[in-house]
Amino acid sequence: GDWHRSVQVWIVQKYDSQREGADEEEEKVRVLLQRRSPYKDTHPNLLDVSCAGHVNAGDDVLDTTIREMEEELGGGNGMIQGMYSLEDVARSKAFIVSSDIEGETEKYGRFTCREY
Repeated sequence: GDWHRSVQVWIVQKYDSQREGADEEEEKVRVLLQRRSPYKDTHPNLLDVSCAGHVNAGDDVLDTTIREMEEELGGGNGMIQGMYSLEDVARSKAFIVSSDIEGETEKYGRFTCREY
């Protein structure tokens, strides 16, 4: 249950509503979510943030963010790779939130997860 750094990325896409009867000024947003693996110990098969990961000791938060986006959202097959740069991430809205969650898994028993 030691405190550790993590990143969460919420990819939000704005688009204009083209549906019939929509207000001309109305703006819509879509949020990219991913479904967790059915083999995860915690919250299997549930929807989760666009991507997330732990910041390794000595690593930079921005570098970790890009790495996680490439790993989880298709960096190897070119879907995300090259679409976002460190400058894009640095200019994004960022904030720090801490969480202290307790739970239990069948495999590992009781746990405490403390992230910031």
